[in-house]
Amino acid sequence: MTKLKMMPLVAMISAGLVGCGGSSGGGGGGPVAPTYNWQFVQLYSADRSSIGSGCAIFDDLDNAEGKVIAAKVATDGFKVLFHNADGSIVADNTIENIPATGLVSIKSSLVPDGGYVSVEEIDGSISGGQDVFMFTVQKDFLKSLTLNIRQKQSSSNSCFRGEQYNLNVSDDAVVTVAQSSADTKYYQSSYIDGVTDGSVLSSNIPVKAPLTGFDKALVTAFDTLSNNQYTNLTYFSLIPSSSIYDVTNPPSPLPAASLNDVETTGVNLEISGITLDSSSAIKLGHAGDIYHWQPIYSGATKLSYTASNLLNASGWVADLKGVTDSGGWLFSGLSKFEGVDLTVDIPLVGDFSSTAIGTCSGQHCVNSAGFTGSDYTIQRTHVRSHTQNSSRLFYQTIFAKPSLSQVLMESTEEEIVPSNSDRVEVSVSNLDIQNADGVQYFLEKNVNIQNLVTVSVPNFTDVNGAVSLPSAIRVRYLKLMSEAFVTLENGVN
Repeated sequence: MTKLKMMPLVAMISAGLVGCGGSSGGGGGGPVAPTYNWQFVQLYSADRSSIGSGCAIFDDLDNAEGKVIAAKVATDGFKVLFHNADGSIVADNTIENIPATGLVSIKSSLVPDGGYVSVEEIDGSISGGQDVFMFTVQKDFLKSLTLNIRQKQSSSNSCFRGEQYNLNVSDDAVVTVAQSSADTKYYQSSYIDGVTDGSVLSSNIPVKAPLTGFDKALVTAFDTLSNNQYTNLTYFSLIPSSSIYDVTNPPSPLPAASLNDVETTGVNLEISGITLDSSSAIKLGHAGDIYHWQPIYSGATKLSYTASNLLNASGWVADLKGVTDSGGWLFSGLSKFEGVDLTVDIPLVGDFSSTAIGTCSGQHCVNSAGFTGSDYTIQRTHVRSHTQNSSRLFYQTIFAKPSLSQVLMESTEEEIVPSNSDRVEVSVSNLDIQNADGVQYFLEKNVNIQNLVTVSVPNFTDVNGAVSLPSAIRVRYLKLMSEAFVTLENGVN
């Protein structure tokens, strides 16, 4: 039985700092402190046709035909700050002159023990005023990153180079399967990155895919459909891209894929202390892509699984989301799924409502409630407040060791003036902090690149931070299918 416990994970890799691209070895004088590279970019929206060859495209812009999210190298309007453990600035280490490459080397030897590194910018893209934005990482979690800057960069700045996302989904793409049982009530289709569609009929099943592509579609068939919830997965088919066709111009005869039996429909699922939402699912990896196997609804007790080489899955994961029964914390968790019984429970969490910006040792800090820091390994603290110039908003996101009293970082521009209306959020996770993919996943968990290019700032969404191109996100998720960790988050105001 696989048991997903919300307790600190034992590190599987013996290492020092979590690093990507940093040097950590040395000669006889002992280990050399790593240096990390922070690549600064500005995400922006533009017509796809205006993006040059080799210039990165991160995504299509939502609800804007023909527009995409691209990036240019960022060099202006921000600085890199080094902080002591109490949040005060180590002024001599401030980096203000950013090279034309937008690439800044962060020498961890310059960061005091328990200290932090921040990116600070002044920008009016959200309120129209000169607001303060700060993104901060504690020394223990420093790694090489690509970081977004909200400040509009010069049109002469180079484009950020990388892959060009272009899924080009067609509303007319469908597949057909040969019906295997009169008991089948629903056919779910899944395409790469786990996007889903489906039908109650075995023919012309909508699939969110391009009409001319290279990736397969996964169809899973369910014997029960009630209140728009489909359960009891009994058949599956991995369908080649050549069998995805245009419903407005179907081939003759239709390419009807055969369905295969799953090996078991009786894997037990036990969840306590959490009410799942409808986005919870079993997902699998195949040929470098991510597919949605079956949804997991609140109250579900059975899962399906197959080890068939017809599927040839590289990994399976239970991707769970919901709300804790105690304290109303938002819950998300990944747990390796191997077709054996799965149990999910969490440590006690409670009322978060007294959390607020206060003081600790003479400094501004977030005093939190409702969780025990020793149950977790990493924490995100996010505040939205004002400065002594009341027309300026103050945004700060800090990634650090778990603490019920997280100090806030000093700004070079403004001083925060807390009030009872401040938005305060805390996220905690028990991921293995020696796993660079897990740390990166947590750093980007609250980043929505659609919001980085608009003025919309929903709750539990960072206003700036680390970003990755789609293939890197996909590869990272596939690697995390072998892990087990959870994240809990809560907010006030």
